[in-house]
Amino acid sequence: MNAINFTDKDQQYKTVFFETFGCQMNKLDAELSLGLLQEEGYKIVDAVDGADVILFNTCSVRQHAEDKVYSHLGALKALKKKHPEVIVGVLGCMAQKDGESIFKRMPHVDLVCGTRMFSRLPELLLNITNYGSHVLAID
Repeated sequence: MNAINFTDKDQQYKTVFFETFGCQMNKLDAELSLGLLQEEGYKIVDAVDGADVILFNTCSVRQHAEDKVYSHLGALKALKKKHPEVIVGVLGCMAQKDGESIFKRMPHVDLVCGTRMFSRLPELLLNITNYGSHVLAID
């Protein structure tokens, strides 16, 4: 995979909010994903407000975790309508399990990225930025 190099102008606009729901494995996946994003110039922020990218790392083992993710995604619908340039993504086991159905249930979601695709996260986000379409990355 080629490294993505943002210009200084691009970097100042690349902020990401990342929240993990579920199991211990998700915490490791979150750390690895955040590391990849930081290597590509993304700045991690602590709040959804003002973030360019909002990512939820999910677990499908616990129904309660899935319900919380869908609740948070629903709450982002108004934000996405007001700021369509914000990228909303679902990562992890729930993304792997539910795939395309996440887009059907939550059409304002831009990215569904399964567990084996985390290494491509910066590339997938760049594709959404450049082409503005939904990206489904599961295997």
